[in-house]
Amino acid sequence: MKILRLAIIFALCNVLTAAGALQTPLGGETWFGGQEYEIRWDFDELESTVDIDLWDGLRGTWSQIAGGIPASSRSYRWRIDPRLAGNRFRLMVKDHNRPAAYCMSASYFTIRGVNTPFPGNQALESRDPIEIIPNPAAEYALVSWPGEADEVSVWTLAGTRVASVATVTAASLRLDLRAWEPGAYLVEVRTKSGNPLYGKLIVVK
Repeated sequence: MKILRLAIIFALCNVLTAAGALQTPLGGETWFGGQEYEIRWDFDELESTVDIDLWDGLRGTWSQIAGGIPASSRSYRWRIDPRLAGNRFRLMVKDHNRPAAYCMSASYFTIRGVNTPFPGNQALESRDPIEIIPNPAAEYALVSWPGEADEVSVWTLAGTRVASVATVTAASLRLDLRAWEPGAYLVEVRTKSGNPLYGKLIVVK
């Protein structure tokens, strides 16, 4: 019965999100623990006040992150617990007095805990099977690797993450480099097996 109930919730939520009810997080984003993000919704069925719940698909649990928010505000600033981490999260915004009226993330988003470290420049010495074409690149680069990946991140050599894409089902990713500064970058691919793969990308202008 519990499985059936969850299936019904997700099915209804997909219909609501298709109309743009929950605008952020929509799904596919990567957010970081300890940082503040805006949750936004546009759903007229939410009346007086709303509660915001977090679904953790890895653990199969719900938890409330906020309650009694004025529905008319259509947004809430959420500072994420720095200990929170995973790649199967969804948010639900529901009417406080009518829980059947709600909207929800269309798909999973990822939260990276603050303890997620920079791989380090020594990763550039690895001989992992990552292919980057062209390299050096000016506008676009295609990153390819064997198998599927949970996440692809790109770092400066100073340790700043400049891009992160979660739940990558394909074995490649096209990077738009047009707004990037020239220089060397570390590409990190987290595979489904949990093993990290690395590659070096050179951006030129």
